[in-house]
Amino acid sequence: KATVSVLNWRRCPCDACACRLALHLQKMVAEAPVDPAQGVFEPTGDLFKDYCAYCETADLDERDDLLDGIALCDEKEETAAENDPQITTHLFVRRLETPLYRKDMAPLAHAMPHCANLYEAKFYRCSLTVDSFRLLTEAAYKSPSLRSLSVDFNQTTLGKDPTVPRKERPEYYLWPHQYRGAARHELLLNAAPAAPEKAKAPAKGKQAAQEEAPPAKPPIKIPDGWSALVLTGIEQLSLRGNGISDRQVKQFAQALPSALCLKALNLWGNAIGDEGAGALAEALGANSMLTSLNVGNNRISDAGLLAMVGVLAQRDVPAAEAAELRKKQRDFQELLTPGADNPMGVDPPAYPSYLEYITGQPAAPDGGAKKPPPKGKGKDEPKANAASPWDRACYRVGDDAVRAPQNIALWSLNISGNRGVTEKGVVKVAEMLSETAAALEMIQTQRATAAAEVPEGGRRKSVAPAASLSLELPPPTLAACGLERLVLTHPAVPDSLLAAIDASMTTIVTIQESLRAEPAA
Repeated sequence: KATVSVLNWRRCPCDACACRLALHLQKMVAEAPVDPAQGVFEPTGDLFKDYCAYCETADLDERDDLLDGIALCDEKEETAAENDPQITTHLFVRRLETPLYRKDMAPLAHAMPHCANLYEAKFYRCSLTVDSFRLLTEAAYKSPSLRSLSVDFNQTTLGKDPTVPRKERPEYYLWPHQYRGAARHELLLNAAPAAPEKAKAPAKGKQAAQEEAPPAKPPIKIPDGWSALVLTGIEQLSLRGNGISDRQVKQFAQALPSALCLKALNLWGNAIGDEGAGALAEALGANSMLTSLNVGNNRISDAGLLAMVGVLAQRDVPAAEAAELRKKQRDFQELLTPGADNPMGVDPPAYPSYLEYITGQPAAPDGGAKKPPPKGKGKDEPKANAASPWDRACYRVGDDAVRAPQNIALWSLNISGNRGVTEKGVVKVAEMLSETAAALEMIQTQRATAAAEVPEGGRRKSVAPAASLSLELPPPTLAACGLERLVLTHPAVPDSLLAAIDASMTTIVTIQESLRAEPAA
């Protein structure tokens, strides 16, 4: 109903439709599911006690295997009080003899959002059903402290729940006002500025009715499949051994450009092939938050391997295509820091030439230094130095060509143990890393040569021509990416080749750290 109302409002943006939409959303917020504890008991924040209380409220027997998975841990003092902030709650449910049905998951899912010191939850071989998985998704969405979630080796691959009658197949929603422990819907309704007597006054018109309606967002229907967990705001997500296919991983790829919190994704031991790897690689080009990706022990071959490593490389593209690449990065940053706080402006900056990129000073066409503009002039011109890391990694390589990076956020990539990867594909990756190390060494040498021309305690008065600095343009490589860990172990790959890859990675990381510590002259 909310989706239909939003579509109708978009087709007809008149005041009457907007007013009806606001009132409809207010009604939906009022109809949000009520916590079973409301009016019965006050949750304590202790996951063990609250789970037992919710079971008592629903007239259910507690499951001992779930109670065994709840534990308190204090890493500093064993005799600390229960309310000590150092105490954390661990939830590790594993190897259940009976599948975790909806009736079993419901009390635990209701109790999890009230536990403020639950940072990690693990479900190992729990045979989750479709309904119990969606309840877990809802609990993770509402939990204020949960940062890491593991749902590994689920044997049933989200099968149907036999305890739920066919006529009672419920639909599950995520309510934005409950996201990550936000104020409950009662508080939101109580904070509405409109008073009843004011709402009845006809003299104020439609505009006043719009202002009196409380701000509300429509609920989000939990989608099918594992990608629903991307909506929960989890930072670390592990889905090992769940039989995730290319079709399912494409759903992840569609969600990654809007995954603002996900930093680590573990998809080890699934059924991902080259098609899924290509979809993930394309999504990485529009995501600047994910830093760790594990796709080991899947069905990826050399084509998928080169696609995932290739998304970390630079590209020489026309200025128009570089603007499209930048737009993907900016759209993601706009979700993180909207408005004026976004480091990437609407218009791209004036990218420097390669000579300017090395020397750090704008150069005239004849090789001499550009004179600074007179005071009061040139203020509206685009700045040469960009504010965002992605823009700072770009420079011009021709009249209408820009060397632009793709993904610069990924720090760790594990593609080990994939059955289709051959020595030929690993050799190509080793060549890419070797070329990257050589290009970084060239950039380091060129910057050292340019810095040597600056008088001690002074400033360079002119920029030497490119010929005197031997500024040979390196080929596009992985020089701009942030990758520091690449795992490619495979029985078919010789140890000498893996050692060469490790040596190249060490050289790349060392030079990148040096260049970051010593900016352009």
